[in-house]
Amino acid sequence: MSNRLHYLLLIVGLLLINACQTLSKQDSPKVAPNMPPNDGGLSSKSPANDSGNVTNNTTSPDTNFQSKLCAGVYDSASAHATLPGTLLLEISGLSPSGASENILWAHNDSGDAAQIYAVHTNGTHLATVQLSGVNATDFEDMASAACPDGNGFCLYIADVGDNRHQRETLQIHILKEPSVDETLSTQLISQAIDTTINLTFTGEKPNIEAFVVNAQNHQGYLFEKAENQMPRLFKVDLQGDAQQTLDHITTFSTPRLPNGVDFTTIITAGAYHTNAKRLVLKTYAAIFEYRFIGDQTIESITEVTPITISERPNWELQGEAITYSYWGDAILSASEDPSNSGSQQVSAFICSQ
Repeated sequence: MSNRLHYLLLIVGLLLINACQTLSKQDSPKVAPNMPPNDGGLSSKSPANDSGNVTNNTTSPDTNFQSKLCAGVYDSASAHATLPGTLLLEISGLSPSGASENILWAHNDSGDAAQIYAVHTNGTHLATVQLSGVNATDFEDMASAACPDGNGFCLYIADVGDNRHQRETLQIHILKEPSVDETLSTQLISQAIDTTINLTFTGEKPNIEAFVVNAQNHQGYLFEKAENQMPRLFKVDLQGDAQQTLDHITTFSTPRLPNGVDFTTIITAGAYHTNAKRLVLKTYAAIFEYRFIGDQTIESITEVTPITISERPNWELQGEAITYSYWGDAILSASEDPSNSGSQQVSAFICSQ
């Protein structure tokens, strides 16, 4: 009897173990609370050690910001985000948040007040930041990078447009990146500029629409919008005096499509990937990337042949905004909307893997 009972107990135990294993395989997966909606962004490109949402309480630049290098080519344009309504009909500057992969910063060019906008990559208008004590003449470009003192992230806003070549001074405004609550929308924030650098120029007064920051040497670079001549390249010391007089450091050939069908070659936007030493420049005809190697810097632009990333996407009627993504593995592009219908697409050229 004892042997038979022992055998029956063994059989019952095996059946119970198998039942428990079967139930565990059917359990619903755990879902983290308060996850942002699926935004079609680039979260799949995040490094494996990413811990999730990045909050805007950093006290020093996050080492992951623009940390990825595109060693190959970029895919064709895909949808990354949709701009909210008619808020950015004349978008001219675009830059990722240094603190959150979910936020893009943007501004309009001339005609808007002195303010910038935080947009979630799902298309939600998160915040309007009014820049107190500043007059906006012609905001043309912006950049995200470490602050000049190396403490935290800053936004650099280039008020440098001058179509008539008449402005006595141009300005670079620097401010700590504003803190934005990603769970709210249409927040109104007022923030003062930390530093304004006033620029005067030797020679002809330039008209500029492209500005980039090299965070390694805390230098800003301005690319002239030249229609009938080689554009000039200027350099500004972002840790320097509040008043600087600039002479161009070089002139260079405007990037062109290899088939020579450019309808225009004027430079309308730019961005720099500091970690990868990559410069992207945008014209109304196409998007180009310069890849610097060794000791080359932006100042070596005449030594580098640019790669054509893409001809102008046909939905970009007046493309004047370009940047690298938060991770740096994609190029983001957006256009003004002369039709005034709004909700323009922010396109992503994602690095092929």
